[in-house]
Amino acid sequence: MNKNKKMNFGKTFFACLLAVIVASIIGFIFSLIIFFSVAGAIASLDSEADISVKDNSVLKISTNSIICESIDTDPFSMIDFNSFKIVDKCTILNAVNAITSAAEDPSIAGIVIEGAADGGTLSQDHVYQLRKALEKFHNESGKFILAYGDNLSVTDYWLSSIADDIYVNPQGTVEWIGLSGQLMFFKDALDKLGIEPQIFRVGKYKSAVEPFMRSEMSDENRIQNEEMLKSIWSVIVNDVSESREIAPEILNGYADNLTIVSPEDALSCQMVDSLSYKNDFLDKVSKLVDAKKSSDINFLTLSNYSKIRSLDSKYSSSKIAVLVTEGEMVNSKSSGTQSIVGQELANQIDELRADSSVKAVVLRINSPGGSVMAAATAYNSMLKLKEVKPVVVSMGTYAASGGYYVSAPADAIVASPVTLTGSIGVFGMIFNVGKAVKQILGVNIQSISTNANGAMSMVEPLNETQKTFIQKSIEKVYKEFVTLVSEGRNMSYEEVDSIAGGRVWTGAMASQIGLVDKIGTIQDAIELAAEKSGVYDYKVSVFPKGSDDFFSQMMSGISANVRSSILGYPASQTIEKIREDLISKQGVQALMPYCIEIK
Repeated sequence: MNKNKKMNFGKTFFACLLAVIVASIIGFIFSLIIFFSVAGAIASLDSEADISVKDNSVLKISTNSIICESIDTDPFSMIDFNSFKIVDKCTILNAVNAITSAAEDPSIAGIVIEGAADGGTLSQDHVYQLRKALEKFHNESGKFILAYGDNLSVTDYWLSSIADDIYVNPQGTVEWIGLSGQLMFFKDALDKLGIEPQIFRVGKYKSAVEPFMRSEMSDENRIQNEEMLKSIWSVIVNDVSESREIAPEILNGYADNLTIVSPEDALSCQMVDSLSYKNDFLDKVSKLVDAKKSSDINFLTLSNYSKIRSLDSKYSSSKIAVLVTEGEMVNSKSSGTQSIVGQELANQIDELRADSSVKAVVLRINSPGGSVMAAATAYNSMLKLKEVKPVVVSMGTYAASGGYYVSAPADAIVASPVTLTGSIGVFGMIFNVGKAVKQILGVNIQSISTNANGAMSMVEPLNETQKTFIQKSIEKVYKEFVTLVSEGRNMSYEEVDSIAGGRVWTGAMASQIGLVDKIGTIQDAIELAAEKSGVYDYKVSVFPKGSDDFFSQMMSGISANVRSSILGYPASQTIEKIREDLISKQGVQALMPYCIEIK
């Protein structure tokens, strides 16, 4: 009997050992594949830097290219793991600079906007920024702008409407139905699992916790959602109306009645100018640039052209620093997610304050908020920076809650009309998972402590004394939040409190209530910062510069990118979002309720 047990143990041991060895070998081979893929990507990127601009070149803006706030230092972000091809990425600042440079470049004949076959990936702020740059390009250069699309989404069409002519595939679509949004609620699922969210908040509009405490939207949340969507939609309608010379009420009628069913409908309603297959469209472009055939057209992507016409090409001893920060505000970095670590941002701000060559700072922030501690840490450095040199905030798609917390001390705040900001409110959340652990895992947990309320954990419900303690701390943070906004914006406490309560505003709405100084672009923010510093000959320098530790950056990106490759990008993003909501959003948070994407 003992002999058999020993033999079974030996078999099991060697089987496990063999499995570990095989797994290690497979992991090593996979790592080699990844390494050489990244190396190839870098080599490819280096070769792109040698691209030259030929006469009659055409700048191409594809709505499925990735326009981002900053290029991720993670090398894996450069690779599409489904195809192992290079992802075409360009920062919004470089994209705007490329369009501006193209207006003055005699080698650039014009611009083509190409809509993605399955809908673009551009955020509403980035569409606004690009559209404003294209409008300036058109007015100053007189060069052509043409747009083509197989299937134009609302955002694709919004961008394309700036073009002289819009061409659509005869078998394609033009989506003109208005905007909508969906929110996900977890309460019923948590009830089934036996997980109790213990929630504390200040502000009836602070709806970041609603998905955990309700099965549907509150009236207040529905109102703010509808008003935000209407505000963004009015910007789109007015832009299209101006470019296409169609009255806003007619455009709204098209959306209400679903008038645009087919490309022929879009043509008859003057939403587009021609129905053409892509080859026919390219033949027309060929004639404009004196190319014998479409394959002879020298197309340059925003990414490639921005490398040639780089912001860094200008020399000046004076700098306007653009500090780009993006993601949820956190106290420490977690792998696989884009986030703003409060202490890291504070350190970056302090370095710019100490740099005598930096005459002014533009904080480009794209954040829905997050940890109050992280926001407060960066806020403290912003106050010190403001004492030494001008600081202007340029808001991205989001600059809400903790994002607004950090922005409040700035000399001026510039936002696009479609930015989502405000959300001046605070919440706290502690999950009680004790019942779930017992029901699902059969584990019983008991707590002991030296004092009556010393045991505040995730495995048992809070008592009334503990709940009162946490609510008071939330209210304290809210008062501090409102106070610092009132000081930064030169408003009374009562004025800020009346527009706070966790309510989210669009940039257009925020400019009417004193939370934003100017509606404009990132370029407007840079020019305003230069004006406030009294410097007119300057170089724009983008910070942070990124990590030099290539290997650690490469290794830290493996899990997130492999997960994205296996599950698909949308699925992996959704799962990561739910995981963060259930785990990381505990404690005191100044966070926007959700993120809206317009397709």
